[in-house]
Amino acid sequence: MRRRHNILPLAFAASLLSGCLGSFGTPGGGTDTTSQNPAPTDTTGGNGAQSGGGDGTGTGTGTGTGTGTGGGGGSGTPTMPPAAQGTLTAAFAKASDTIRLNETKGYVVTLTPAGGLTGGVTLALDNPPAGVTAKFTPATVNVTDAAPVTFQVDVTVAATSATSASVPVTVKATSGSISTTAQLGVTIANELLVTIAKGVDIGSAAAKNLTAFSGVSTLDVKYSPGMKITFVNNDSINHEIHAQGTANAVGIAHQGGQLLANAGNVYTQTITSMADINANDFHCHLHTNMIGFKIHFIP
Repeated sequence: MRRRHNILPLAFAASLLSGCLGSFGTPGGGTDTTSQNPAPTDTTGGNGAQSGGGDGTGTGTGTGTGTGTGGGGGSGTPTMPPAAQGTLTAAFAKASDTIRLNETKGYVVTLTPAGGLTGGVTLALDNPPAGVTAKFTPATVNVTDAAPVTFQVDVTVAATSATSASVPVTVKATSGSISTTAQLGVTIANELLVTIAKGVDIGSAAAKNLTAFSGVSTLDVKYSPGMKITFVNNDSINHEIHAQGTANAVGIAHQGGQLLANAGNVYTQTITSMADINANDFHCHLHTNMIGFKIHFIP
């Protein structure tokens, strides 16, 4: 009887302790469920935040539009639709000129509209001679009224071009089905132009400038008897042409003075042979790390 009397208080205490723990929500599902009741409210609040985030995405779309605008700015003035009526005429500012091998020269061309022509005009060379290329500035032209419009065309004659007393360089301007041409009579001289650019890197012993002349390290040149080579210094400081070895062998002597800044003078020699000129067999005498390119003559 004494042992049974002791068990009853222990069972009652365990029951009381279980109830207390349940009230604190440790294993009790009911209390936990109650504490989770706000969860749907939180989820709703989360949806609201997501909806706000959606608005933020809309703002992002606006930013995308800004990027599009930037792209538009990069392309410059949009080209107008092609003309539906009228006529065009075009003319170079000069009728003829001489361009040397490896030379680029710029020319102004004027477009004159008539008959109510307005619209975008595309520009191109029409059937150019071999080795002759051009760059147009601007690349396309908008004609907005009856006023003439000008553009620049930079004509380049490659060193591999055939010399000629007269070849036509024709620019074609087209707007829809309407087109016109302007023609420049070009003499391609039997003369190779070698330039020193403004601001050229004079190099160092550790980092020689191998493209100090005309921006190239090797050049193919179409040779014809009597060919000349002319050096021009467009830099803001003086340079001097040092010639040796294979350069001397084909007729290029060491310059007896300086090649003046800003194209103040030229140095011209006559090529007497079509043997190759090795790299560095001409270079700057004042800045010896400015290395001349290899010239490979072709018939």
